[in-house]
Amino acid sequence: MSIADAALRTQFDRAVANWWWIRTAEDTCGLPPFLLFALGSRETNLRNIVGDSGHGHGIWQRDDRSFVIPADYLSTPLKQATDAGTLLAGHFMRFRTIHPIAPWRAAVAAYNAGAGGVTRALQAGQTPDSATTGGDYGADILSRWGRCAAWGSSLL
Repeated sequence: MSIADAALRTQFDRAVANWWWIRTAEDTCGLPPFLLFALGSRETNLRNIVGDSGHGHGIWQRDDRSFVIPADYLSTPLKQATDAGTLLAGHFMRFRTIHPIAPWRAAVAAYNAGAGGVTRALQAGQTPDSATTGGDYGADILSRWGRCAAWGSSLL
């Protein structure tokens, strides 16, 4: 699922203006700059919503089938960012040795499909994205990330 530059730029600019703490969460979790912006764009167009038939919560769509979601989760977007960043950083640590050619692609694919799904795909000689929704999750996030990082470079 790709997104036009203009739509992504609108999401990015709105998030930068309203949610300055996303960069703080990235730093805290050891993520590269603007990766959470790209992930949130794919998940919800950087909106704080309940989605995925009622199972995804917040900007980064924490899934209540895999995680306990506090009742006040939608009112704590910084916690959402930290939760997403912690999960993503953990996936990166796992996949940097399993898939050293493209560990971030595997990590973001695992954010969507789970580490087990991505590991099975890699063991079968498939791309990390073959386990994801739409079959393009990791590649799409990396594309969005590159554009967000280019726009945000002046903010660093």
